[in-house]
Amino acid sequence: MHACATTRSRIALPTRSLLHEAGVPFVAGWRSIVADAAAPFFARGFLAALQGGKDYAEAYERGK
Repeated sequence: MHACATTRSRIALPTRSLLHEAGVPFVAGWRSIVADAAAPFFARGFLAALQGGKDYAEAYERGK
C-alpha cells in the first residue's frame, strides 16, 4: 500500500505513525513532495528496489 495524506495547506498528517500504531508492521515515510502524477512511478521504483534487496536510501533514489 502507498498513500499520501495532506491538508489543503500541504501540511503532512502523521499517516505513517497512525498506520504503525494500527498494527502495520513496516511503514516507510519521507518528507519530500511527490507529485500525484509521479507517485505511481515513484512507488514502483521504490518498491522494486526494496524487493531487490536495496536499502531504503537506495530505494528512494531509484524511485526518483
